[in-house]
Amino acid sequence: MKKQVIIWILLLTFAGVGSLAAQYDDEVVDTALVDKKPEVRERKSFDMKNIFIGMTYRFAFGQVLLLDVAPYVGYRLFDRIALGVGVPYMYYYSPSSQQSTHIYGVRGFMRLRPITQGFASNFYIHTELEQLNLSLANPNYNPNIPNSGNPRFLRSSATAANLGLGYTNTFTKGIAMTIELLYNALYVQGQSIFNTPFVYRFGVYYGF
Repeated sequence: MKKQVIIWILLLTFAGVGSLAAQYDDEVVDTALVDKKPEVRERKSFDMKNIFIGMTYRFAFGQVLLLDVAPYVGYRLFDRIALGVGVPYMYYYSPSSQQSTHIYGVRGFMRLRPITQGFASNFYIHTELEQLNLSLANPNYNPNIPNSGNPRFLRSSATAANLGLGYTNTFTKGIAMTIELLYNALYVQGQSIFNTPFVYRFGVYYGF
């Protein structure tokens, strides 16, 4: 029940932002009272300058080996809000269990910048829904029964709802780096190959 509520909240958030953006883009502004000219201007519905592309990445070495890269593309709706979609790919290997898996999927995200001026404007709230395809341990596998037809690992899907805080810093014109610390609200101990609900990421993006 908890998972369904969180997913619906995130979906309604994305839908609400999209609806607000559509209303804003289609709004017709009557400037007669402002500049005293009987003309009507329409706002642009799409601007290439609002598009940004980038990639997040993270690495883990030790008890497990994890390589994670995710290219993405996004669009700034307003100064405060941006939406995007990414395609994550991960390679996971656990020496203790000898489990090796290629993980891939898709994610949709929203970034909200509460403050748009000063140093605090570098921080943003990040929310995302992520659907991954990966190998998980087969609960029916028994190593004492050879040729049982039950493989040790099975391909399965997993949903993540990652919420958290990000920081961005522009180091040259149009190019910036990001750091994100997120929490998977749908994480269940023992039902994931990851041993923690926390996710950290580094990234870089380019804004046109």
